[in-house]
Amino acid sequence: MAAAFARAWDGTLRSVALEVNQTTHLPALRESVGSGAQALVVVAHEEQALAIVRTALDEDLFDQFIFGDAAKRLRLVQEIGGTRLSGMYGTAGASAPDNDATPEWEAAFIEAYGALPVLAYVKETYDATIALVLAAQAAGSVEGPAIRDRLREIGGPPGYIVPGTPAGVGDGLRRLASGQAINYEGAASSLDWDENGDLLRGYVGIWRFTPDERIEEMDTIFVQD
Repeated sequence: MAAAFARAWDGTLRSVALEVNQTTHLPALRESVGSGAQALVVVAHEEQALAIVRTALDEDLFDQFIFGDAAKRLRLVQEIGGTRLSGMYGTAGASAPDNDATPEWEAAFIEAYGALPVLAYVKETYDATIALVLAAQAAGSVEGPAIRDRLREIGGPPGYIVPGTPAGVGDGLRRLASGQAINYEGAASSLDWDENGDLLRGYVGIWRFTPDERIEEMDTIFVQD
C-alpha cells in the first residue's frame, strides 16, 4: 500500500518503514516529520495505527492524518477522540454501487448481528469463502491445487453470472455440477483476477471520522488495472 500511494502521489513524500513489534514509534515519526511533512499517511493495523496517531499527537509532531483500510476502526476515533480526528479521511475496499448482492448480504448481516461490520474486508472474506466452495465444485475436489486451478475460471467471464446471495450461490453450485461455466460476482466486488491473483477491477471507498466519533462513508471510486 505504501508503494501504491507513492506511485499515485505527485507531491513530496517521505516513506518510513516500521517493524511489526516496535515498542515505540517516536524515532520513525521524528524522521518522517523532519522533511517538513504536513500530514501523516498511516498504513498500519489497528493497534499500531492507534499507537502511531496517539504518539504523533502527544508529541505535537502531526495533527493531520490520512488512513489506510486497516485503520477504519471505531476504536481509533473513540480512544483518540472525535475532536482530534474529525474530518480525517481514509480509504478501504468497497462494494460496487450497483451490486444487487450487496444489499441482501447487508440485510442478512444486520439480522444476524444487529449492525453492519465496521472492520474492513468482512464482505471480501465471505466472497473468498464462497469462491473456494465454487472452485471446489468446479474441480470436483477439495484438494488445494485443484481448487487453485479453478478459481480464476469461476471468478471471471465468460460464464453465467452468479450473484453472492444464498440463492445465487446455490444456483452456481448446481450449474457447475452440470458442467456449465459461471462468473461469480461477489457481495463485495467482482472477482476477475489476473495471473497474479490481483483484481483487474474493483471499487475503493472514501470514508472519514466524524466529531461524534462515527465513521462516515463519503464516496466510492471505480478502479481498473
